[in-house]
Amino acid sequence: RVAELNDMEEDGIFAVCGVVTAIVHGEEWWYPACKCHRSVILDSGAYYCNGCSKHVFQIVPR
Repeated sequence: RVAELNDMEEDGIFAVCGVVTAIVHGEEWWYPACKCHRSVILDSGAYYCNGCSKHVFQIVPR
């Protein structure tokens, strides 16, 4: 169970397999991304990509 993972004190990389059983309607489940597929942040009316270290004007919902 995913809730049990919060109680783990062991550090490491873990693989979790799961099944999507429902999608919450009314909430955005995507994020704006640069062409490099990294997320962007809104900055002064444009989007900024930390991965490319520049402002981008075309984003892709991912």
